[in-house]
Amino acid sequence: MRVRCAVAAALCAAVSAGPAFAQPMAASGAVLPGDFNSDGYPDAVIGAADGTVNGVAGAGYMTTLNGSSRGLTTSGGKLLSRANLPGDPLPAERFGSGLGSSGDLNDDGYADQVVIAQGSPHMMIVWGGKSGLSGGTRVRGIHPLMVRVAKSDVGDINGDGHADIVVEGGFADRAGQGAGLALLYGPFNRTNGYPASSAFHPTQKKDGILPGQVTMGDVNHDGKADVVVQGMTVTADGAASKQTVALFLGSKDGLAYAGQPFGEVYVGDIAIGDLNRDGYGDFVGGMSGTDGVPGGLGGTVAVAFGGPQGMSTTLKPRQITQDTPGVPGTGEESDAFGRSVAVGDTDGDGYADLAIGVSGETGTDTTATKRAGAVTILRGSASGVTTVGARNFTQDSAGVPDTSQPWDHFGAVVSLIDGNSDGKADLVVGAWHDNNYAGRAWVLPAAPGGITGTGSISFTGTTFGAPGGRAFYGAAVSD
Repeated sequence: MRVRCAVAAALCAAVSAGPAFAQPMAASGAVLPGDFNSDGYPDAVIGAADGTVNGVAGAGYMTTLNGSSRGLTTSGGKLLSRANLPGDPLPAERFGSGLGSSGDLNDDGYADQVVIAQGSPHMMIVWGGKSGLSGGTRVRGIHPLMVRVAKSDVGDINGDGHADIVVEGGFADRAGQGAGLALLYGPFNRTNGYPASSAFHPTQKKDGILPGQVTMGDVNHDGKADVVVQGMTVTADGAASKQTVALFLGSKDGLAYAGQPFGEVYVGDIAIGDLNRDGYGDFVGGMSGTDGVPGGLGGTVAVAFGGPQGMSTTLKPRQITQDTPGVPGTGEESDAFGRSVAVGDTDGDGYADLAIGVSGETGTDTTATKRAGAVTILRGSASGVTTVGARNFTQDSAGVPDTSQPWDHFGAVVSLIDGNSDGKADLVVGAWHDNNYAGRAWVLPAAPGGITGTGSISFTGTTFGAPGGRAFYGAAVSD
């Protein structure tokens, strides 16, 4: 699981043997993650971080896609913002800039969505119900020293059957605890937003990790959600040192530090899923290699394997680039291979597959398609990710609506969601640069052979009644 703040580089900078999984332990009971109306089909949410609401620029909004027997559809979708949820639209609040996995946070049988507004120190649970998402409650009970909410994710940390929320944020260090993670244990009270209980894990002081973005999934197959944190190591005097990714295992007593899956490197986006079908969630990290960020000439995707202790002690990590044999394209400066990553079974073979956003990719016409973007699909296998049968999609691929244009950045955000519950996850793509930052999103359906352009749909915020113009639509996509 992972919270989708897909303006990641721009706005956010200042899991068992059997079917592969993209979002383990997201909800209690039998509630499907993302199934907001409990009809048996997962739904999706698209964020427009810079959208105008009631004339207020940058207030932000989000729209819903309904899962159905036909897959994800805009039919019956909703436009949600502070105009029809608690609060008032505020300039530059960017409501909906952070979206991610969902869970039944109040145990009523419907999945609920946690929403972050980058310009606000608070976050909201938007509640599921018979008609889908509606109403919302500000989440309370967060560590009292928190001064902002940067990232959160949903999962059952302690294995009690209730969905929990883990929050990373900034802390005013008045109590000498430093930065860390707030653990909010479900169920949550729909009226006042309080969790059943809460705790604070001081990663900075206890583990030497200054936390950043959080991603959750079950990597050691114990039925509890584990937490992967993008952050920095901290020296003895408390100074931030090197960029890293840290693993914390969930337990009935909270979190326990378990090492660094990729070592001390920068990783921009993370997904978790069982790529080799051995029962353990594997780690996928995108290092897009653009804007001065490490990751090779055109970007790198790193894969590390899960195991009984969290990280496998027998399977070696590997790195994949566009120059890896079988991967479509060629590694070039600013390709941004790995700008976004998602994991899910797209062909129904039981192995999780990998979607890789290549948002800076330029096509053969270097003028007309400069940085237009692409998405690469690599299949899972008994040995992990394989390049056999790799696929590549752009806006010019057969069946995909719209046309590649300069600076669209198709693939800036990717997510894999099984909208028709057929055991094959569909590809959702966001391109918030499209049409001078108005933004656009696509759904490419899954077929027995994997993702296909045939039957794809494309839409913008205006499809749901939002005003046109700069909105960054597609800047965030739920998991």
